[in-house]
Amino acid sequence: MTDSQRAAALRACAAVYGLALAISLHDRFLRPAPAGQLPGLMTKLGYDAHASFRFAATLVILPLLFAFAARGAAAAVAAGRRWAQVTFVAACFVSLWTVSLIREPFRVAVPTAIAIAAAVALRHFNAEFTRRDVVLIPAGAALWLAVTDISDLGLIRRSSLLSAESWPYG
Repeated sequence: MTDSQRAAALRACAAVYGLALAISLHDRFLRPAPAGQLPGLMTKLGYDAHASFRFAATLVILPLLFAFAARGAAAAVAAGRRWAQVTFVAACFVSLWTVSLIREPFRVAVPTAIAIAAAVALRHFNAEFTRRDVVLIPAGAALWLAVTDISDLGLIRRSSLLSAESWPYG
C-alpha cells in the first residue's frame, strides 16, 4: 500500500470522526416548536420541524469537512510509523463508541483530537512494538472502560428524543 493510499484511508477515518461529532450534535438542534408550525410528528413531540433537516445536513457536511481538513494530518501520519497510523484509525473509530455512550460534543471531540495530535506529533518516533505487546490492546480497552465507569461519561445521559417519556407510542 502506498503512502497516498494510506492517506486516503486515514481521511476516510477522519470522516468517521466527523460523523461521530455530527451525531453528538443531535440534541443541539432540538428546539421547541414555533407557533404556527404545521402539524406532524415533530409538532406532536413539541420540537421544531427544521431540526431533522439541520441534523441530516450536519451528518453530510461534517464528515466531508473533516475528511477535507485532515488532508495534511493524514498525509503526515501515512508517511510515519505504522503504530501512529493505527492510533489515528483507532481514535477515529473510538469516537463512534464514545458518541453511543454520551452526546456531548466536547467529550466526543477532545479525546480523539488529542490522540490524533499525538499520532501526528510522534509519527516518526520508533516505538519498537513487538508481537508480545498485543496485550496492550485489551489492557487499554479495560483502562478506557474503567475511566468511563468512574467518571460521569454518561451512561445515564441519553438523547431526549429517545427517552421513554417523549416517545408518542407508549
